[in-house]
Amino acid sequence: MELEEDLVKSQELILWADHVVLAFPNWWGFMPAITKGFIDRIFLPGFAFKHQSGKIFPEKLLKGKSIRVLVTMDTPKFWFYLVYRASQYQILKNIVFGYVGFDRVKFSTFGFMRKSTDKQRQNWLQKVMNLGKQFK
Repeated sequence: MELEEDLVKSQELILWADHVVLAFPNWWGFMPAITKGFIDRIFLPGFAFKHQSGKIFPEKLLKGKSIRVLVTMDTPKFWFYLVYRASQYQILKNIVFGYVGFDRVKFSTFGFMRKSTDKQRQNWLQKVMNLGKQFK
């Protein structure tokens, strides 16, 4: 099945980039279905990894790249880390992005959105802008 034009373009941009940024809200403890679908449709065999005859693990085709994942949430940040143990981060780092070869996987967590002030949101935006400036 051929990929839609926007997904092909996304793959081209990922191949071009040294660093990738993915942003999404935490939804019921994980990423929204549309984000999961994007990952499922983009990180395909032949693009992100290649199965090797006689080997357990595939060849990682996205080696040398880094990724920063920006996540907003309506869960208190301490609760996400202490009680939920940032489980979605472990899955993304070790099972998804590590599987396809990303060398550096970092996360930035922004929340408790519902209880945030304008000043907090401005500080979070400044933090993201500062992260972006690291790659000029």
